[in-house]
Amino acid sequence: MALATKAYINGVGYTVKRASFQENTAASHDFVAAVTGKQIVVLNMTLVSQGTVVASVLSGSTGLMSLVNLAAGVPLTLSCHGNPTLPPIVTTAGEALKVQLAGAVLVSGTVTYIEV
Repeated sequence: MALATKAYINGVGYTVKRASFQENTAASHDFVAAVTGKQIVVLNMTLVSQGTVVASVLSGSTGLMSLVNLAAGVPLTLSCHGNPTLPPIVTTAGEALKVQLAGAVLVSGTVTYIEV
């Protein structure tokens, strides 16, 4: 099965992009860099940790979801379930998609997104 290259919202096609993430320090980390004037619309995102750690997803410095306790080897998956008009996470235009970790635990992740 081929990966989708376009996601459509109101008849407009947006290029689907992918990024990966791997960090192990207690800090806020860029998952997807900011794009001037564009929102990052997450279609699917998965985070997996190697130990217990509290994580949050941010638009710049603003939290987009409640704090989440990640457990070792248990993935956290957010998905639009094939409907990009119902994304689980959307940043403010011009802000990066970030993951904030509360501890020094290795966390890896992937994200599929569009810029709108």
